[in-house]
Amino acid sequence: MSKEINFQDKRNYCIAWEKSGKSRLAFCKANGIPASTFHSWYIQYQKDLSSKGLFSPLVPKVSPSMIKESHKVQCEIRFPNETQLFISLQESALIAIIQGICHAATAIR
Repeated sequence: MSKEINFQDKRNYCIAWEKSGKSRLAFCKANGIPASTFHSWYIQYQKDLSSKGLFSPLVPKVSPSMIKESHKVQCEIRFPNETQLFISLQESALIAIIQGICHAATAIR
């Protein structure tokens, strides 16, 4: 395998192997992946899966009546690495997300 494989592709290979029913070696041969390379991908994949329990998904609870009454707003978030995130959604949904983030931050402390 000569091309650079991104994180998502590595993850997809790991999932495909789990679903394939093949031995790790047979899967690697069929996909042209060195077994040692796949092993390191799979170790990282398992670590990522086990760390998922540290975070909870943030799902705002917004009633339909709140959405009808509110209007769309835009929010811009700038991260230290200069990444910018632009969000456009109902005002009530944005408020619910911000409240959820505040609650999560308080729970972590």
